[in-house]
Amino acid sequence: MRRLGIHALLVTRRERSSIDEQVIGLVTHNDISLPGRSRNARLMSQEPARVRVGALMTPWDKLSLVHYESLASLTALEMLQMFQGTGLTHLLVINMQDDGSALARGIISRGALAGRLAMRFA
Repeated sequence: MRRLGIHALLVTRRERSSIDEQVIGLVTHNDISLPGRSRNARLMSQEPARVRVGALMTPWDKLSLVHYESLASLTALEMLQMFQGTGLTHLLVINMQDDGSALARGIISRGALAGRLAMRFA
């Protein structure tokens, strides 16, 4: 992830009877690379080749979600304030569908947002 400059990846699964993939979680660079500070320190003390992504990722039901529609009214500063005090590095942007399911639209990075705000006011 570091070599490609990617700091978060959605983890998906495709059901056998479907062509659609379901988001089941999010794994971040910190989940994998910072075992001493990660909630997964015990897992990462094992041989890395044996640790599964599913054990490190934040599962869907624990993700912090932002509704796509709310982005039209939120400022960048308000979005950054959503991160403060949470310890989160990324928020998943979703769009609710008529059938009650959610469609992943994107990921907001705290670091990228803070960097862009800092450049704007530098």
